[in-house]
Amino acid sequence: MKNIDIKSAIIGALCTVIIFMFIGSSSQNKNLGDIVVNSITVVDTTGVQVVNIESSEFGGVIFVNSSNDENDILMGSTGEMGGIILTSTKGMRTGFLNDGSLGLYKSGNPIAYLGTGDGDGGYLTTTNSKGFQTSYLGTGQGGIGYISTHNSEGKRTSYLGTGIQGFGFLTTHNSEGKSTSYLGTSETGQAFLSIENSHGNEVGYFGANGDKDGIIFMNDRYGNRVWGETGKK
Repeated sequence: MKNIDIKSAIIGALCTVIIFMFIGSSSQNKNLGDIVVNSITVVDTTGVQVVNIESSEFGGVIFVNSSNDENDILMGSTGEMGGIILTSTKGMRTGFLNDGSLGLYKSGNPIAYLGTGDGDGGYLTTTNSKGFQTSYLGTGQGGIGYISTHNSEGKRTSYLGTGIQGFGFLTTHNSEGKSTSYLGTSETGQAFLSIENSHGNEVGYFGANGDKDGIIFMNDRYGNRVWGETGKK
């Protein structure tokens, strides 16, 4: 089955209505007047329905079908959603557009979403074939913006965004999702880099102390400090 281009299908459906009205306008009085119908159906040369425009209890609906009589495009109101464009191949959804949201599917599984979140912020997510989220770009709690990437099992691998206090920071994570490094700003407003081992214990630190002097120190595997140095003279 060939995929039907959405624009072409919509234009074809509208052209059908226009042609129908044009033919009617060629009647004796040259004016068709008002047209009231329950539905308009277009069939191909074999008699298979390819376009159907009808009304339902929720509003108007346009169906565009393939030659094997499977619904490929649906436009209208289904009751569950407002205006919607739904495409499907062999009965499986491949995309939808409704209420400011866009979703894409492959083999019936969601792979991407662009829309609004719970806090009315916009965001974009991608999902792999296993159903795990692999990336997120958008708005978090409190209206902050951030980017998050994940491995094939859905474990976070990196984060770039804004902290609770409004400063930016970057973190990296191992295959288990545990933090391994932090580059950002401390509570005192000083920039620093922190390195953690696989147990989540800090083993290295480079940044500025409370006096705004540079400082560096090393810890053992348990996070206990074993060496440090400050840039203060």
